[in-house]
Amino acid sequence: MKRYKFLAIVFSSAILSLALASLHASALDTYWQDGTGLWSDPNNWTVRVPISGDNAYIDNGGTAQITSDSTASYLRIGSDNTGYIVQGGGKFTTSGVYVATHLATSVGGYTLNNGQLEVHGYECIGMNGTGLFEQYGGTNSVHQPIGFCLYGAGSRYVLYGGDLSTYGEIVGRNATFIQSGGTNTMPAGVYGSELV
Repeated sequence: MKRYKFLAIVFSSAILSLALASLHASALDTYWQDGTGLWSDPNNWTVRVPISGDNAYIDNGGTAQITSDSTASYLRIGSDNTGYIVQGGGKFTTSGVYVATHLATSVGGYTLNNGQLEVHGYECIGMNGTGLFEQYGGTNSVHQPIGFCLYGAGSRYVLYGGDLSTYGEIVGRNATFIQSGGTNTMPAGVYGSELV
Protein backbone atom coordinates (compact mmCIF):
# COMPACT_ATOMS: atom_id res chain seq x y z
CA MET A 1 0.00 0.00 0.00
CA LYS A 2 2.72 2.47 0.87
CA ARG A 3 4.44 1.93 -2.49
CA TYR A 4 1.23 2.75 -4.39
CA LYS A 5 0.70 5.89 -2.37
CA PHE A 6 4.26 6.99 -3.14
CA LEU A 7 3.77 6.40 -6.88
CA ALA A 8 0.49 8.32 -6.80
CA ILE A 9 2.18 11.26 -5.09
CA VAL A 10 5.05 11.26 -7.63
CA PHE A 11 2.55 11.04 -10.51
CA SER A 12 0.43 13.88 -9.07
CA SER A 13 3.51 16.05 -8.60
CA ALA A 14 4.56 15.46 -12.20
CA ILE A 15 1.12 16.48 -13.50
CA LEU A 16 1.13 19.60 -11.32
CA SER A 17 4.61 20.57 -12.58
CA LEU A 18 3.50 20.16 -16.20
CA ALA A 19 0.36 22.23 -15.57
CA LEU A 20 2.35 25.04 -13.94
CA ALA A 21 4.92 24.98 -16.75
CA SER A 22 2.21 25.22 -19.41
CA LEU A 23 0.55 28.08 -17.52
CA HIS A 24 3.83 29.99 -17.39
CA ALA A 25 4.51 29.30 -21.06
CA SER A 26 1.10 30.72 -21.97
CA ALA A 27 1.86 34.15 -20.44
CA LEU A 28 1.66 36.86 -23.09
CA ASP A 29 1.29 40.54 -23.93
CA THR A 30 -2.26 41.79 -24.40
CA TYR A 31 -3.25 45.27 -25.59
CA TRP A 32 -6.28 47.42 -24.82
CA GLN A 33 -8.24 48.08 -28.02
CA ASP A 34 -11.38 49.88 -26.82
CA GLY A 35 -12.13 53.53 -26.09
CA THR A 36 -13.69 53.42 -22.62
CA GLY A 37 -14.84 50.08 -21.26
CA LEU A 38 -14.56 47.42 -18.59
CA TRP A 39 -11.21 45.78 -17.96
CA SER A 40 -13.05 42.47 -17.47
CA ASP A 41 -14.59 42.46 -20.99
CA PRO A 42 -12.55 40.15 -23.26
CA ASN A 43 -13.68 42.12 -26.33
CA ASN A 44 -11.65 45.09 -25.08
CA TRP A 45 -8.32 43.23 -25.38
CA THR A 46 -6.37 42.02 -28.40
CA VAL A 47 -5.89 38.52 -27.01
CA ARG A 48 -7.65 38.09 -23.66
CA VAL A 49 -8.36 39.75 -20.33
CA PRO A 50 -4.97 39.74 -18.57
CA ILE A 51 -4.31 36.93 -16.14
CA SER A 52 -1.44 36.47 -13.70
CA GLY A 53 1.76 36.46 -15.74
CA ASP A 54 0.38 38.52 -18.64
CA ASN A 55 1.64 42.00 -19.45
CA ALA A 56 -1.17 44.51 -20.04
CA TYR A 57 -0.75 47.59 -22.25
CA ILE A 58 -3.14 50.53 -22.44
CA ASP A 59 -1.61 52.76 -25.07
CA ASN A 60 -4.29 53.63 -27.62
CA GLY A 61 -5.80 56.67 -25.89
CA GLY A 62 -8.45 54.50 -24.25
CA THR A 63 -9.59 54.13 -20.64
CA ALA A 64 -9.90 50.79 -18.88
CA GLN A 65 -12.33 50.68 -15.96
CA ILE A 66 -11.55 48.28 -13.12
CA THR A 67 -14.57 47.40 -11.00
CA SER A 68 -13.77 43.86 -9.83
CA ASP A 69 -10.74 41.78 -8.81
CA SER A 70 -8.18 41.82 -11.62
CA THR A 71 -4.52 41.05 -12.21
CA ALA A 72 -1.58 41.39 -14.60
CA SER A 73 2.12 40.73 -14.32
CA TYR A 74 3.01 44.25 -15.46
CA LEU A 75 0.69 47.12 -16.34
CA ARG A 76 1.98 49.75 -18.76
CA ILE A 77 -0.22 52.83 -19.26
CA GLY A 78 0.69 55.35 -21.95
CA SER A 79 3.96 53.63 -22.76
CA ASP A 80 4.43 55.09 -26.25
CA ASN A 81 1.21 57.09 -26.68
CA THR A 82 -1.60 57.67 -24.17
CA GLY A 83 -3.69 55.51 -21.89
CA TYR A 84 -5.74 55.65 -18.70
CA ILE A 85 -7.07 53.49 -15.87
CA VAL A 86 -10.03 54.32 -13.63
CA GLN A 87 -10.43 51.94 -10.69
CA GLY A 88 -13.74 52.10 -8.88
CA GLY A 89 -13.60 48.84 -6.97
CA GLY A 90 -12.12 45.39 -6.65
CA LYS A 91 -8.51 44.48 -5.98
CA PHE A 92 -5.95 44.92 -8.72
CA THR A 93 -2.79 42.88 -8.12
CA THR A 94 0.37 43.33 -10.18
CA SER A 95 4.16 43.11 -10.09
CA GLY A 96 4.54 46.59 -11.54
CA VAL A 97 2.68 49.70 -12.69
CA TYR A 98 4.40 51.98 -15.21
CA VAL A 99 2.63 55.19 -16.25
CA ALA A 100 4.11 57.20 -19.16
CA THR A 101 7.60 55.85 -18.63
CA HIS A 102 8.88 55.22 -22.15
CA LEU A 103 8.73 58.17 -24.56
CA ALA A 104 8.94 61.89 -23.83
CA THR A 105 5.64 62.38 -25.68
CA SER A 106 3.78 59.65 -23.78
CA VAL A 107 0.97 60.56 -21.37
CA GLY A 108 -0.74 58.25 -18.90
CA GLY A 109 -3.08 58.42 -15.95
CA TYR A 110 -4.38 56.24 -13.13
CA THR A 111 -7.40 57.28 -11.06
CA LEU A 112 -8.10 55.30 -7.89
CA ASN A 113 -11.59 56.06 -6.60
CA ASN A 114 -12.13 52.93 -4.53
CA GLY A 115 -10.81 49.40 -4.14
CA GLN A 116 -7.24 48.20 -3.73
CA LEU A 117 -4.14 48.55 -5.88
CA GLU A 118 -1.59 45.99 -4.72
CA VAL A 119 1.87 46.42 -6.31
CA HIS A 120 4.51 43.82 -5.43
CA GLY A 121 7.26 45.47 -7.48
CA TYR A 122 7.65 49.04 -8.69
CA GLU A 123 5.08 51.76 -9.22
CA CYS A 124 6.54 54.43 -11.50
CA ILE A 125 4.54 57.51 -12.44
CA GLY A 126 6.17 59.40 -15.29
CA MET A 127 9.83 58.98 -16.17
CA ASN A 128 10.40 60.02 -19.74
CA GLY A 129 6.75 61.00 -20.28
CA THR A 130 4.10 62.76 -18.20
CA GLY A 131 2.21 60.63 -15.69
CA LEU A 132 -0.67 61.51 -13.39
CA PHE A 133 -1.98 59.45 -10.48
CA GLU A 134 -5.08 60.76 -8.67
CA GLN A 135 -6.22 58.93 -5.55
CA TYR A 136 -9.62 59.83 -4.14
CA GLY A 137 -10.13 56.73 -2.01
CA GLY A 138 -9.20 53.10 -1.68
CA THR A 139 -5.75 51.73 -0.88
CA ASN A 140 -2.56 51.91 -2.93
CA SER A 141 0.09 49.58 -1.47
CA VAL A 142 3.61 49.29 -2.91
CA HIS A 143 5.59 46.44 -1.33
CA GLN A 144 8.97 46.82 -3.05
CA PRO A 145 11.48 48.74 -0.86
CA ILE A 146 11.74 52.25 -2.35
CA GLY A 147 9.41 50.98 -5.07
CA PHE A 148 7.40 54.19 -5.49
CA CYS A 149 8.87 56.51 -8.14
CA LEU A 150 7.44 59.82 -9.33
CA TYR A 151 9.50 61.36 -12.15
CA GLY A 152 9.16 63.38 -15.31
CA ALA A 153 8.39 66.99 -16.09
CA GLY A 154 4.80 67.73 -15.14
CA SER A 155 4.19 64.33 -13.53
CA ARG A 156 2.02 64.42 -10.40
CA TYR A 157 0.62 62.23 -7.68
CA VAL A 158 -2.40 63.83 -5.99
CA LEU A 159 -3.64 62.22 -2.80
CA TYR A 160 -7.14 63.51 -2.10
CA GLY A 161 -8.22 60.61 0.08
CA GLY A 162 -7.68 56.95 0.87
CA ASP A 163 -4.43 55.30 1.92
CA LEU A 164 -1.06 55.26 0.19
CA SER A 165 1.36 52.81 1.77
CA THR A 166 4.98 52.48 0.64
CA TYR A 167 8.34 51.76 2.22
CA GLY A 168 9.76 54.97 0.81
CA GLU A 169 9.08 57.36 -2.05
CA ILE A 170 11.30 58.91 -4.68
CA VAL A 171 10.05 62.20 -6.10
CA GLY A 172 12.05 63.75 -8.95
CA ARG A 173 12.76 67.47 -9.06
CA ASN A 174 10.41 68.06 -12.01
CA ALA A 175 7.53 66.04 -10.53
CA THR A 176 5.10 67.00 -7.77
CA PHE A 177 3.45 65.06 -4.95
CA ILE A 178 0.35 66.82 -3.57
CA GLN A 179 -1.53 65.64 -0.48
CA SER A 180 -4.77 67.35 0.47
CA GLY A 181 -6.29 64.42 2.35
CA GLY A 182 -5.92 60.73 3.02
CA THR A 183 -3.01 58.96 4.68
CA ASN A 184 0.53 58.53 3.33
CA THR A 185 2.55 55.91 5.20
CA MET A 186 6.26 55.67 4.29
CA PRO A 187 8.66 54.50 7.04
CA ALA A 188 11.79 55.34 5.00
CA GLY A 189 10.59 58.83 4.10
CA VAL A 190 10.62 60.80 0.86
CA TYR A 191 13.60 61.39 -1.39
CA GLY A 192 13.09 64.60 -3.37
CA SER A 193 12.04 68.17 -2.85
CA GLU A 194 8.91 68.84 -4.88
CA LEU A 195 6.34 68.16 -2.16
CA VAL A 196 3.21 70.26 -1.60
